[in-house]
Amino acid sequence: MRASSDRTSDPFDVWYEPDTHFICIRYAPGKVQESHAKRLTETVIRYLREHCAEAEAAYFLVDIRDVSGMSAEARKVFADAAAGTTGQEDNALARLHFFIGTFGGSFTFRVLLTMLIKALQGVSKQIVGTVEADEASARAWLTERRQSALAAHGASDEA
Repeated sequence: MRASSDRTSDPFDVWYEPDTHFICIRYAPGKVQESHAKRLTETVIRYLREHCAEAEAAYFLVDIRDVSGMSAEARKVFADAAAGTTGQEDNALARLHFFIGTFGGSFTFRVLLTMLIKALQGVSKQIVGTVEADEASARAWLTERRQSALAAHGASDEA
């Protein structure tokens, strides 16, 4: 279920699923460039403020089926955002744990993305991610993390 969506001229679509509490991102065909990464980072920060202000974790489902690559500058934007050096620091968001379930893409791009996630984890221990071959596997991984977090806090899964 899609509650809200950003449709812009950017090569990505972002929406929030209130029933799963996932922030979903789908990239259009092509290579992720620095300007796309900056705009996506701004969009994700807005979604975090809108949908995760009271949460302890944020869950991202990222569809990269059509992505052909990512520029070094775009990788730096994402790494800087993870390190909190984008100039958009937000103390309320700094406490969040980030779970990123990514799926699709070529084998080469999945390997690159796995390395990027590991690098981000080196910058922030609050980032955990996986790169799966298909959406069902990525959703299952995120759902398992969410259920574990809820159980650890004695909470129920309220939509």
